[in-house]
Amino acid sequence: MMERKYYNELDTIGVNTLPPRSTWMPYHDDQSAMAMDREASKWYQSLNGLWCFRFYKHPAYVPDEVIDTTYDHNAWDTIPVPSCWQMHGYDKPVYSNVKYAIPVEPPYIPSDNPVGCYRTTFDIASSWKTRRTVLHFGGVCAAFTVYLNGKEIGYSEGSHMPSEFDITDVIKRTDNCLVVKVYKWSTSTYLEDQDFWRLNGIFREVYLYSTAHDYTLDVYSRASLTDDYQDGLLELDMDVITANAGLTYSAVLYDQAEKKIVTLTGTFKHGKGTAKTVIKAPHKWTAETPYLYTLILTLEDKQQVIEISSYHVGFRKVDIQDAKLLINGQAVILKGVNRHDMHPERGYAVTREDMLRDVILMKKHHINMVRTSHYPNDPYFYACCDVYGLYVMDEADLEMHGFIQLEHLSFNGKEQAVALNDDKQWEALFIDRAKKMVERDKNYPSIISWSLGNESGFGANHVKMAEWIRTRDHSRFIHYESAGEVEGVVDVESYMYPSVEQVIEKAKQTHHKRPFFVCEFMHAMGNSMGNPREYWDVIHDDNRLVGGCIWEWADHGIHTTNDKGEAYYAYGGDFGDEPNDLKFCIDGAVFPDRTPHTGLIELKEVIAPVQVKGFNQDTLEVFLENRYDFTDLSHVILDYDLLEEGMKIHCGSVELPKIEPHGKGSCTLPKNILSLIQNKSEYHINLYVNHKNPEGWEKEAGPICSYQVALTDRVSHEAQSYTRIIEPLKVIDEKSCVTVIGTDFRITFDKAYGTLSKYVYKDKSLMHEGPVENLWRAATDNDERGWFLREDCVAGTWRSAGLDKLWRRVHAVHWDNTKEGFVFTVHTQLGKPSMYPAYGTTCTYNVTDGGKVSIRVHYMPKAVMDCLPRLGMTFQMPKGFEQVKWYGRGPHENYVDRKESALVGRYEGTVDDLFVNYVIPQENGNKTDTRWLTITNDEGVGLRVASHHLFEHSVHHYTADDLYQAKHTYDLKKREETIVNIDYGQCGIGNGSCGPRTRVLEKYMLKAVPCQLEFYIIPIGS
Repeated sequence: MMERKYYNELDTIGVNTLPPRSTWMPYHDDQSAMAMDREASKWYQSLNGLWCFRFYKHPAYVPDEVIDTTYDHNAWDTIPVPSCWQMHGYDKPVYSNVKYAIPVEPPYIPSDNPVGCYRTTFDIASSWKTRRTVLHFGGVCAAFTVYLNGKEIGYSEGSHMPSEFDITDVIKRTDNCLVVKVYKWSTSTYLEDQDFWRLNGIFREVYLYSTAHDYTLDVYSRASLTDDYQDGLLELDMDVITANAGLTYSAVLYDQAEKKIVTLTGTFKHGKGTAKTVIKAPHKWTAETPYLYTLILTLEDKQQVIEISSYHVGFRKVDIQDAKLLINGQAVILKGVNRHDMHPERGYAVTREDMLRDVILMKKHHINMVRTSHYPNDPYFYACCDVYGLYVMDEADLEMHGFIQLEHLSFNGKEQAVALNDDKQWEALFIDRAKKMVERDKNYPSIISWSLGNESGFGANHVKMAEWIRTRDHSRFIHYESAGEVEGVVDVESYMYPSVEQVIEKAKQTHHKRPFFVCEFMHAMGNSMGNPREYWDVIHDDNRLVGGCIWEWADHGIHTTNDKGEAYYAYGGDFGDEPNDLKFCIDGAVFPDRTPHTGLIELKEVIAPVQVKGFNQDTLEVFLENRYDFTDLSHVILDYDLLEEGMKIHCGSVELPKIEPHGKGSCTLPKNILSLIQNKSEYHINLYVNHKNPEGWEKEAGPICSYQVALTDRVSHEAQSYTRIIEPLKVIDEKSCVTVIGTDFRITFDKAYGTLSKYVYKDKSLMHEGPVENLWRAATDNDERGWFLREDCVAGTWRSAGLDKLWRRVHAVHWDNTKEGFVFTVHTQLGKPSMYPAYGTTCTYNVTDGGKVSIRVHYMPKAVMDCLPRLGMTFQMPKGFEQVKWYGRGPHENYVDRKESALVGRYEGTVDDLFVNYVIPQENGNKTDTRWLTITNDEGVGLRVASHHLFEHSVHHYTADDLYQAKHTYDLKKREETIVNIDYGQCGIGNGSCGPRTRVLEKYMLKAVPCQLEFYIIPIGS
């Protein structure tokens, strides 16, 4: 039997598929409908579970008889549905950002098109037999043909949208045999070239539902507001299939207390019914106040209930006026993220628990908007956004990034894909993707925008998509970045990866009538998301800037093991996949397991809806700004802690005034705080805005915002940590070294290498390798502009200067023993082979009684460099020194351009605790504004490092080169020694992994200028 190859036909999008419709489920009673619990509906049956499965590398290898009910499939494997077959050992995952995984010859695809054959059996309830039955597939990649009881039911493509088939005429009461052939590629593959893992299979749920033969075809529930935003407008468009002229409907709207608000009744004419009403002063839906009503729709025939269905209703109105985005008449700022459907072990097959976890985690971090990059998500995700409060930009399943017309993109892919954009033969496929998205999702109040897709150039077919959407739904704004400068197609001007300066420039363009939206920025790759304050302050200060979306929500690492059984997260190329884009899928604000990156912790602080804008130290007045769009501050309280030398000595709470949305106000702390302050110590006040009565996810979200005020100048900690006892020092001068001996300590300096080589305190060795100059950090993804060993990036500049491979030449060494202590001085030149020196240093060690070693390093640049990765010293302590305490910023890692969320205080942890295990190893764990730190063993013996000046530090079991050379976490081999980095400073983190103009801001660069680092080390403990 010759099977028709629908997947190779440009003009075949679906065969026997039902028209797209809104998400819907029939119920048998009001109680289950009100709960929207489909599991309680006797008209719902899940087909999820273990199915039989066989993978074929070529369609020709699939036996014709595979669809027969009597086919012997005992040798088949089993696979869970939903799932992706690559995640279960069939075929291999392919990660590509831009390139197609097939030869580019549209509309043709390779003839060796792998096929996954699925097979399951099921029965239906006896009550279904006289009714209509629909088979629903939530998402299948890339195309599939369905067979039931040996008969072909239909075909569909378009991976991320549902497909439904009426199987009433084929289904049996028992022993139904369902077979699905899933094809890896189809003509639609050319429209699905998103930046993600290329996976296949039945990855969303499969279920049946049963309806009467008179049934609802579709419902469009439009809940808006009057022009003055005071009253609600509810309009219902109902389409039914019926031959019964007596069919009636009853639509009842309930509030959250299940109180009946209004009842609408009517009949149908030619299968259509409409209803309209005004709801006086309804609760309005916003991301801050996600109030949902429930609409129960009942179809009746002569007072006999035929069908019950239910819908959430949220009254909200989206407008664009004077280049502002208004929700319910109020200008809003979209603080968003781009989110893919991806799980490290299940791939595309995210569960409801996964989706809900993402939504709650976003709410905890003040995210108020999601762009469904770059395809519609599972309907449950939108339901969660409705309930918990997130604005959604729903994006069509359309990206053609792999069509490159120029060798190098002119900018963000705008010179791409014109071959299909203006091709009339592809128009229906473009419109189909818009239509399926809008029809399915039109009833979700959380959706405020439709997006035409991503990185596909721009052409006539996009215009047709926009025209169709506006005809069907004009209540949301239309977005498409590649059409951002084209008038009349989209409603906002959109941009990717601008610098702060470019955002400022856009704000100045007041002649534009459309809002400006940054659909992707602050590329969250590895240790990243620097200078968020500079971005978001610009956005908040200008009404035309309506916000943006961080790229992206989560790292897309696939959890797997290497040949030694070591677990790790894989990225492009790890499965032998070609083509691939390496680590560009590891670019999220959370790890694959949803542990937040420190960049997200910082972002939470910066975009917090309450901001402390200042503090008067004389009057103790706190100045606040309410950045909520719809909520006053009556639900929050200000808590405060007074810290002395980083330790809390007093705390309290202050009621806040009822500051209106977008308003400003102040409160005053108790005056008795001042009486607790003494000149001998350093004091800070920590301010925390907290929920008065937290509910649900708020209980685990922590403070809404935090803010720290330094009440006094910093004082030196030398006197507190070291009491000098005058004693003579004994010096032993040998050929290669000189040793200083005092009570309980012995310190040796190596003359050849000019280093402190041994440090023994009370017979305990404290030094494995002495301090040496350190100008290198394990390049971050931003340093590398997202790729390994890229030359056109700051890390490439550093490598060219030899900072990663500096040779240390000792130019001169001399020492002297005076009554003030022993002084050892070394002059060095630091340079790369075949090049002139990059830096010269003079390092002076001053050993005094008690074993204190004061270290002063003068750095002198020899080569011309714009900035440095770091400037400091590194040393190693022997095995067993695992306990770290410090007084400085913490508890999480922080950098000069990402430290607002890290308050000054006293913190502690083990060396392992302080390591940030990025999927691609890189610089991590830095702490800024350090006063002192201690590194000790379990007995409390160790070293204290302190300075008269603020310094930076990190403590690891890996050197910078260990981290730099590793490409996966399993490449890291943990050292027994403890590596301590003491830095004058590090370069900021920036946002440079994606975007040509997003490097570290000038003020956060570590400039290559003469400077001096001073610190001292003291032995501590019994």
